[in-house]
Amino acid sequence: MSKAEERALEKYPFMADDDKEGLEALKYIGMECECASVFNEVQEAKQAYFIEGYHQAEKDNALTCEDMMRIDEIITQVFKESKTCQMEALYQEVLKRFKVMKETKD
Repeated sequence: MSKAEERALEKYPFMADDDKEGLEALKYIGMECECASVFNEVQEAKQAYFIEGYHQAEKDNALTCEDMMRIDEIITQVFKESKTCQMEALYQEVLKRFKVMKETKD
């Protein structure tokens, strides 16, 4: 099971046919359904949309070759401008600048 599927299942779990409490809870919140299978069909559709959105977000956030070249440029700039030798601080600055660059690009 992929990470997207696991998260979708956590967010939209299925219900057993004999889950009387679950069915009563659905009726309480206004979802009239006679059996768990109707609920499960709805949950399955929600899961599919969740997984599709998750995969699209992964694609949207994937680094490109252009991103890597820009990161390399930012690293060079930060190291030239830096007055510290702390690597963590330098790379935090690189990350901060890269995020700003990505936001302005989108």
